[in-house]
Amino acid sequence: MKIILWSVLMISVLCPASFAASDSEVSKSLDKMAKELVSAYQTANPKKQKTTMAILPFNTSEELAKRKTGNALAELLTHSFRKYPNFALVERVDLNKIFSELKLNMSGAVDQDEALKIGKLSGASLQVLGSMEKIGSKYNINARMVQTETGDIVATAFKTVPASLFDEEAKYYLVDAPVPKTQAIGIYLGYLRKSSDFQKSIPTIDSLGSTLMGTDLRLEPLSYAVGARYDLSSKIQFDYIYYVVNYKMSVQAEAPISGIDTDLDSTLSLKGSRFLVAYKLPFSKKINSYSGFGVAVYTLENVASGIITQGPGGGNQNTVSSVRLAKNSATVPVFHERLEYRPQSRIAVGLSITYELGKKQRFSVVGRKFGVLSQFHLEPTIGVYF
Repeated sequence: MKIILWSVLMISVLCPASFAASDSEVSKSLDKMAKELVSAYQTANPKKQKTTMAILPFNTSEELAKRKTGNALAELLTHSFRKYPNFALVERVDLNKIFSELKLNMSGAVDQDEALKIGKLSGASLQVLGSMEKIGSKYNINARMVQTETGDIVATAFKTVPASLFDEEAKYYLVDAPVPKTQAIGIYLGYLRKSSDFQKSIPTIDSLGSTLMGTDLRLEPLSYAVGARYDLSSKIQFDYIYYVVNYKMSVQAEAPISGIDTDLDSTLSLKGSRFLVAYKLPFSKKINSYSGFGVAVYTLENVASGIITQGPGGGNQNTVSSVRLAKNSATVPVFHERLEYRPQSRIAVGLSITYELGKKQRFSVVGRKFGVLSQFHLEPTIGVYF
């Protein structure tokens, strides 16, 4: 027990310290980069006083550009250059306006000619720009300081920083990474709409001359479904769902000869699991279609509660609480079709239709067949991928 307590204490003490040290590693590297560039410039221009400078987004690969990694690097470098009072930095808001005027993307690549235009429009005498690429688990950063008027390079610097630490320190400037095309996992919630065909009343003739009537059968609005998806590849997806659908009805049975009257509230509960293998067919950048086959396993359970009255004038009353009237299980093959809309890479809104290929499943009330469940059901869902 003491060992566990000491372990927890050491983790709680050392982890924040290690994270703090890791976070500062990137800042230290960028501070050194800024110092090298400033020193080289001041050595070449010892009499130069206050100088206006613009720090532009660094050129990156298309994947890093989607996350605005080059823009994030420029933001972090801006903090490093603010330590030098002889440099007046062009504000990011002003640079955004210039990029907009030139119809450039702040997260995209900027060539030499565009950089000179930006520098002249911003009034900056100097510009800091460069490239950033990911090699393994590290970012390689090449920076250069350029004279706006002539385009001459007056200083260069190179640094390597751990990618994970940079992403952590720059998280407020980065756009979330897109969901991978393979091995992505999705978790979703849904509402399963499964209709039924039932009889309003079922007259029966037995030795007591009783009559059974069923009314008010409806789908409960709180029916739900939860599920998970896994993208095995860019085209194949596994899908598992667990769902619960409740139907409620009032059941009345009257036996005039024996004087037995039954008034029960009956709940038919459908609980099921389904596993699918689906094929993905893209419709557009944000809409995909999934078609597949699988198997569904579920149970139908009918539970009733209410009052049974017997005798003249209802002299004897018995309260029935949670009595199971019937329980059936089924395993059926299914066909599934889903349209999924992704307003963002991680958010998914879907609408599915599932058809059971087996026989229609029948249900009963107090031992008598009362109706059948539809082989079709509808599933609106909303989920998150990561």
